[in-house]
Amino acid sequence: MTTRQLRIYVAGAWGAMITDAVELALVRDLRTVQVGLDLDALDPEALRISAPDILISAAHSRLIRPAELAVPSLGSIGIHPSLLPRYRGSHPLWWALKNGESEVGVTIYALAPEIDAGPILAQKAVPVMRDDTFLSLYLRVVPIIPSMLADLFSATLVLGRLPAGTPQDDRLATLFKAPTSRDTAAWRWDRAARRIRRLGRRT
Repeated sequence: MTTRQLRIYVAGAWGAMITDAVELALVRDLRTVQVGLDLDALDPEALRISAPDILISAAHSRLIRPAELAVPSLGSIGIHPSLLPRYRGSHPLWWALKNGESEVGVTIYALAPEIDAGPILAQKAVPVMRDDTFLSLYLRVVPIIPSMLADLFSATLVLGRLPAGTPQDDRLATLFKAPTSRDTAAWRWDRAARRIRRLGRRT
């Protein structure tokens, strides 16, 4: 493994900052070469022909089938903006803000047939600031992805395989769907009320 580049195939999404962060990490890291990119449904034939060492799911909105997860020679990994096993599923940063969490983060994990459920390969926390919005939090979370990937690639090259990782404790898992318009409206009112209460305490 130390005499050649890691061949990486990316399953991402149009306009997703996590996808962009992964591609930036691959461009910067001379130990890797990107051999494929799908921004909608994963193309099984293109994946097979590209013969990747690692498949990275980066903001990919669809479950990847077991047959496709098995194609990369070293394995398939996902990048999820939460501290798994909490906040599996959709829009984890939005839900974490709504629920008043004090920290969020990024988890790199081995992909499994279930949603966001594979062993954890790397994880890093990011504190939530009092006035954070979904966008401001996202903009602080995404930049830590390239360094996390660089460390994972280093370990992979030393081992000749992906690290085994730590199994997730399903007893601690939470799963969320995309917020509805009612969810977002209720959150706006709640945030506004909290700001009014803080202003009232200052006067």
